[in-house]
Amino acid sequence: MKRSILLLVPFAVFVTLFVVCPALVGLYSSFTNYDPRGSVPVRFVGASNYALLISDKEFQSAVRNATLFVPATVIIEMGVGVVLAYVLRKPFPGRGAVRVILLIPWLISPVANGVMWRFLFHRKTGLQNVIPSLLGLPGLPDLRGPGYAIVTVIFIEIWRKVPFVGFLVLPAIISIPTEQWDIAELEGMSHFVRVCQIVVPRLRRLLLTIMFLLFGDSLGVFESIYILYGGGPRLDAIVPGFYSYWKAFKVFSWTLGSTSAWLIAAAVLLFGACYLVLMRLKETQ
Repeated sequence: MKRSILLLVPFAVFVTLFVVCPALVGLYSSFTNYDPRGSVPVRFVGASNYALLISDKEFQSAVRNATLFVPATVIIEMGVGVVLAYVLRKPFPGRGAVRVILLIPWLISPVANGVMWRFLFHRKTGLQNVIPSLLGLPGLPDLRGPGYAIVTVIFIEIWRKVPFVGFLVLPAIISIPTEQWDIAELEGMSHFVRVCQIVVPRLRRLLLTIMFLLFGDSLGVFESIYILYGGGPRLDAIVPGFYSYWKAFKVFSWTLGSTSAWLIAAAVLLFGACYLVLMRLKETQ
């Protein structure tokens, strides 16, 4: 037992130095006028940073966008990812290669992902103009412009994370006994009913865990949006993670950046508490 605890010491030291300490510095700075450049004396300002944050129009836009961005991405990623894993559950020639190819969007870094979609959605040379022109049709509106920005960001995130969900769910679906699939076949269940009555009940703990990971990751998204819009803030595309990064490292408003980051952390912790409650409820059933 003592040896097992000693093996955790390097991990604990690493987490303390590179996760806990920076987080505590951010929490401390959210209640002060702290500036990492040392331009002003540090003093305690109470909750004034949080009041300033809530009244900031850009943060308000980020919260409004998040109410659409987070549920849409998480729900669609989970649904399409489970369907993808369900389709790939049966062996067929080249299934391994298909699994690797489908995982490429997740393996591409968010920065490279943003560069690619910025090129593909370019106002003049993007797919929305090139493909229609080849077919003799009028071009589509600027997919990065007003009215389309948040939808474009949602699409990009779904494209990137659906393979990740499918990759995590597929081994669990494969492990479901074949007898259950045979019974479903004999009873004439549709594929939708099979997913709802076989896959979801057996994998509910795994699905809840993946949903929690997607929720936290969605709130922290900023790289692909930053590259997609050339580094500038867009009120119709800004989300909490991008807002926090922009304020801290571009506007150099460290206090607003750290304050918004801690509100994001609070949202993740709240969702995590709900996750733990649901997990316990499932265990007692």
